[in-house]
Amino acid sequence: MERVLFLTIAMVLVILGSLSAQADWRDDIGWTKLLTEKGVALENGAGVNIAMSEAFVGSNYLPDLASSQFTGKTFTNGSGIASGISGHANSVATNFYGNTGSIANGISNITLYQADDWINNRLNFVSGADPVAQDFKVLNHSWIGNNANDAAMQNIVMRADYIVNRDNITIVAGTNNANGAIPDLLAHSFNVITVGLTNGNHAYGPTRFYQAGRYKPDIVAPASATSFATPIVSAAAAILYQKGAGTDATNNQVIRAVLLAGATKEEFASTPNVWDQTANRRLDDQFGAGELNIYNSYHILEGGQFDGSIGPSINHIGDHGWDYKNSIAPASSVSYNIDIADGFQWRDFSVILAWNINVIDLDASAAVFNPSAILADMNLDLLDASGTILFTSSSTLGNVEHLYLSSLLSGRYTMRVTSNFNTDFGIAWRGTVAKSEKYAGSDVPHKDGPLTAVPEPTSVLLQLLVAIGFHFVRRRINQ
Repeated sequence: MERVLFLTIAMVLVILGSLSAQADWRDDIGWTKLLTEKGVALENGAGVNIAMSEAFVGSNYLPDLASSQFTGKTFTNGSGIASGISGHANSVATNFYGNTGSIANGISNITLYQADDWINNRLNFVSGADPVAQDFKVLNHSWIGNNANDAAMQNIVMRADYIVNRDNITIVAGTNNANGAIPDLLAHSFNVITVGLTNGNHAYGPTRFYQAGRYKPDIVAPASATSFATPIVSAAAAILYQKGAGTDATNNQVIRAVLLAGATKEEFASTPNVWDQTANRRLDDQFGAGELNIYNSYHILEGGQFDGSIGPSINHIGDHGWDYKNSIAPASSVSYNIDIADGFQWRDFSVILAWNINVIDLDASAAVFNPSAILADMNLDLLDASGTILFTSSSTLGNVEHLYLSSLLSGRYTMRVTSNFNTDFGIAWRGTVAKSEKYAGSDVPHKDGPLTAVPEPTSVLLQLLVAIGFHFVRRRINQ
C-alpha cells in the first residue's frame, strides 16, 4: 500500500560579508602550520572526485560556476534541474573547493545535486528501489531535514549509511545552527560524519530513533554557521583521500577515524564549554571528538599503517599511525604494542576506533530496497605490560570508541580491539613525544589540564530561515 508523505527541509543561511574575514580558520585547524611544513608538496584534493548537494534557495541551488573561485574546474549538474546562482551554495563551494577559499583547491571534478533530488532519486526514496551507486569519495551536505514521520526519516538515513558502506565514500553533513535538538537528516545516521561549530552555537544532543541516545555532532570546525563548517571538514577529508591513495587509508572508516583522532580539545576550556567523555558517551555531547585539526590528521596518516596482531601483539606502533582490518572474529582480538622510552611520554594521546553499521538489503531485486541494520558492539582497551586494563572505551551506543589521555608515561602498553561479531574497522591514533614531567594525575582526561579558549568568529551575519518542502511517494517503510 502506497503512502504519501511530506518532508520539510529547514536550513539557516548565513550570508558572509567577506570570506577573507574568516581566513583565520585555516590557522585554527592547523592547515597554515601544515602548509608551512610541507610547502608545495602538500596535497590539495587533486584527483579526488567529490559531490555536494544543496537545498533550494528560492528556485536556485547551484554556485556561481563563472566565479574565479572555480576557474579550471569541471562541473556536472547531477540533478539536471535548471538553476540560477545560490549565494549559500556559492559560499559552501568556496569553502569546499574554491581556488583561494579552500584548503582543497586542487579538487577539479565536482558533481552538484539538489537536495530533494538526491534523496528522492539518488537514494531512491520515492521509488523504493536500491540507492543509485555514488562514484565519489566525499559528499557534502550543508542542509538539514526534519519530519514527524520517524520511520520515513530512518529509511532515508539507512539508505545513506548503506551507500557509505557499499560505495566506500565519506559523507559529511551539518547539524542545525543554534542550540536545540539535532535534525533528523542526516544527523541520525551512523556512518555519516556530522559537523557542528567550535563556538558551540549548533544543535547537539542525543538521537531519537535508529538507536536512540547516540550523541551528535562528531566533530566541529570554526565557521559562522554549520553550513560553512561542514565543507571545511569535507575539504580535509579530500586531502586525506589524496594522501592515502593506493593504501588502506582510502577506506571510509579510516578517514573517519583519522579525522576524529586528529581533533583537538584545548579550544574547550571554560564552563560550560569543557570537553569531556563518560563511560557510555565517548565523544563530548556538544563538541564530539573536538575541533578539526588537519595538521594532526595528516600526520596520523603520514605516520603509516601499523598491522595490528591477531591475538597478543608482536608489533610496535609509532606515536602517529593507523590501521584497517577487513575482519575481526568475535572470539579474537586485534592488538597494537606501544613502547615509550624512559624519560619520555606521549602527550595528548588520542585514539579513535571507527566502524560502520552494516545496512543490508533483504530483497534481492534492485527494484525494492528492504533494509535491515546490524551494528557490531566493539571495545577499545588500553592495557599495561602485565595485561591489566588501565582504560577502556566500551560504549554500547554508536559506532565509535575513543580514548583520550593528557599523557601516557614511559612504559609498555597494548591497545586492544574486540568485537561481538565479525566486522571491518579503522583505527587511528596520535601522541606528541615529550620529555616526562613530574606531576600527579598524568593519566587523567585532558580537560583537567590548562587549556586556552578560542573566541567565536566575529563576522557580521545576516541569518535567514528558509523552509523548503518536497513531496514524494514511497512504496514501503522498514524499521
